[in-house]
Amino acid sequence: MQRPRHRRSRGGPAQTPQQNADTPAPISAAAAMSAAVDRDLNALRAQWPGWVITWGAWRQTYTAFECRDPFHCTVLEARSPDQLQAAMARAELELNARRPRPAEPP
Repeated sequence: MQRPRHRRSRGGPAQTPQQNADTPAPISAAAAMSAAVDRDLNALRAQWPGWVITWGAWRQTYTAFECRDPFHCTVLEARSPDQLQAAMARAELELNARRPRPAEPP
């Protein structure tokens, strides 16, 4: 990889050469991963409206919180969006089984 050439004007700070408007700026691996995580989070949040879903950059995990019942909050963690969705589906089944059903009118 070539280092950028810096031009120094008299008495001014070093300047990097300007990039053509036609040439897109290169995307770093971190920026590409961040964009992928954002897409995954937006898709998860759209599909699971009753959950608060976050990404933990330090632990590299997705975390989902379901707190419709203030006395029992469900917290799930997974490495991938698919694993998180599977865990959330199982948790939803368990939560629906525990919730009392409304009485049907006679």
